[in-house]
Amino acid sequence: MEELNIPIELISQAQLGKKDSIDSLVAIVWAPLKSYIYRRTLDDNLTEDIVQESILELIKMIGRLQRKDRFWPWLCKIALNKIRIYNRSERRKKAALMSKARRDRRPNKYQEENVAELVNEELKQSVIKAMRQLRLRHREVLALRCYESKSYSQISDEMGCTELGARLLFFRAKKSLAKELARNGLGKGSLLLALVIIGKITAPTKAAAAGVSITAGTMYVGTAATVIGAVASAKGIAVLTAAAAITVSSAVVGPKMAQTPNIDRPGFKANQHVIRPPAKTFEGLEESCYFFPEGINGPVMIRQIQRNEKKNQTYCRRLQNDSMNYYTNGGKVFMNNHRMWAEDLSVHRLPTDPKQLREFLSLMEGKSTEPDYLPCTDTARNLLVTVRRNAQNTNNILETVRHYNVVEEEFFQYDWPEGTKKIDNRDAMHKRGWTYFKITGQINGEEVVGRGRIPLVYQKHRSHYAWLRLKVGAELEIVDSADGAGIYGPNRKLLATYPPGSFMKGLARPWMGLHTIDTIRRDAAEQSIWFQSRYSSGKEKTEVTLSQKHIKLIYAIDMNNDIVEKITFIGSEKNTAAQNVLRISYLQDLDRIPDGFTVPKIRTNSSLSKTAPGIQWLFRLADGTLVK
Repeated sequence: MEELNIPIELISQAQLGKKDSIDSLVAIVWAPLKSYIYRRTLDDNLTEDIVQESILELIKMIGRLQRKDRFWPWLCKIALNKIRIYNRSERRKKAALMSKARRDRRPNKYQEENVAELVNEELKQSVIKAMRQLRLRHREVLALRCYESKSYSQISDEMGCTELGARLLFFRAKKSLAKELARNGLGKGSLLLALVIIGKITAPTKAAAAGVSITAGTMYVGTAATVIGAVASAKGIAVLTAAAAITVSSAVVGPKMAQTPNIDRPGFKANQHVIRPPAKTFEGLEESCYFFPEGINGPVMIRQIQRNEKKNQTYCRRLQNDSMNYYTNGGKVFMNNHRMWAEDLSVHRLPTDPKQLREFLSLMEGKSTEPDYLPCTDTARNLLVTVRRNAQNTNNILETVRHYNVVEEEFFQYDWPEGTKKIDNRDAMHKRGWTYFKITGQINGEEVVGRGRIPLVYQKHRSHYAWLRLKVGAELEIVDSADGAGIYGPNRKLLATYPPGSFMKGLARPWMGLHTIDTIRRDAAEQSIWFQSRYSSGKEKTEVTLSQKHIKLIYAIDMNNDIVEKITFIGSEKNTAAQNVLRISYLQDLDRIPDGFTVPKIRTNSSLSKTAPGIQWLFRLADGTLVK
């Protein structure tokens, strides 16, 4: 569909509220808008509803339109948003049941009015049935390319992806449609015919329907997109995750997940890393997606599923994105305070972990060896790594993908079935997404008092960034904020400066994307500090003991709330556990900013700059060597 040629003056008059101008504007857009919507819904009743709702929204909101030359894209976006809202609502199920009976009894009115004579009814219904099985995103890209003559550059702008992404999405949409056509008894050569039929039955007029044609140029996606798409979807490639390489333990905490519909996921395949096959522990396909918005050393978001391809069902799904921690069970979606952890307390590995780190973790867990594999070392931002494991295959391949705006894509959004019951188990601070905390206790006979703030999800890590102010005795103060970190001595004399976040190591950092028990142990493993893990109260509490020379740090971790409650320092015989404890409490309800919770100001001095100590700062604090 070409851009509508609507006089700017008419839009201006409509914005002033002139009824005749509004009526004229509605008359111009009604048929094209109806065609635009129908090509995405293939449901005449729904189309009529959304047309009317979109027109009402137009009348209500046109006064806010700033760029009159973007009127038509603006109106299309309104309609598309309403389609998406409908697809997520309870009405979808009810409407499907009602409209199916109507469709079985009579031809579609909208189709019949325009092109009843142009195509065979049986063929038409087979094509419509196939098209209805596609995801909205696939129907959208087919409509933009085939019927609205958009270039891939224009499609990338409208769909919020790269131009290569637009080409790849169109390639996959064609393949999905061809697959659905085959299921409906139509052969390999039917794709182009099917697209023409859809174009005709969704055209706004008979004349427009008669003129629908799709050229070879329209169908061309380019060599790169074809190769990427073909390789990514080839049945001969088994994309798998070694159980020991990507630790999604066979006993991840939580009940067995209920069956939910399959998911069709987009992505860009860039390279593959072959790893050794694991032992067969399940049926079907296990898949994990890891997204690193700031690069492999920054926060991570994780999605995990187990899929039975034969039954076209998904058995296990967990999602930890930028704002929430979800899992599904028994047809319900639970929103929890905590991120996933392994029931056997093995440490969560990432596909970006270097070999040395993996080997040390295996040593701590009593494993003989780690699988020989090549980790993903791409340093780019917005990196997506997809790892899969297939129980029926022996070749394991790990995909690395560079993908932008991935948090907005389907595979990092919840997509459970319509009507799924949602149960929010989060407490007040986790619903808020950030909180303040207090530290109290003593070390080596000196009182320790601290205040700080932590974001609990990645979405809040900029607006409510982490900071810490910790006073040890009367003279020593440790501060850490977004601008940097430092240590102050007597009379607030600056003794040393460090990179921001240096003194958050060894503490809970939930916005980084892993459970606190994994964050602490990985902090230790980075510096080859030995550790042991055990449950201390059922499976709701754990103890993690870090050992270095004569000092031990014992962490008490609340697993369900994903926080550190206490750190006990054990050193020489003189220092008993009772004398060396830091207790951490977290503020649930915040009606106002409590006293003492002001962001610390950091002074900088390049001559005093030091490298980040990592979790070692806590050991040095315990043995009195933090400041030399």
